[in-house]
Amino acid sequence: MITTFKLMTVFGSSDANTVSAGISEAMITTKLGLVVAVPALIAHALMSRRVKNYFAELENLGVELSQLPFGEARRDL
Repeated sequence: MITTFKLMTVFGSSDANTVSAGISEAMITTKLGLVVAVPALIAHALMSRRVKNYFAELENLGVELSQLPFGEARRDL
């Protein structure tokens, strides 16, 4: 887009080919950016959910471990 506006200042705004070429270039880079960003966003969301579930499971196991009766004599043997 910057190139397009530079060419418009040099040649004037009457040249439609110059304007359309610059806009086309900008749209291609935008499309490629979205092609990379959308799958990355989905992957991030899935991995974040997996990590949150893993931490919740670890916390539950830690609570269970803290409630075990260590140090007491076992009488059921």
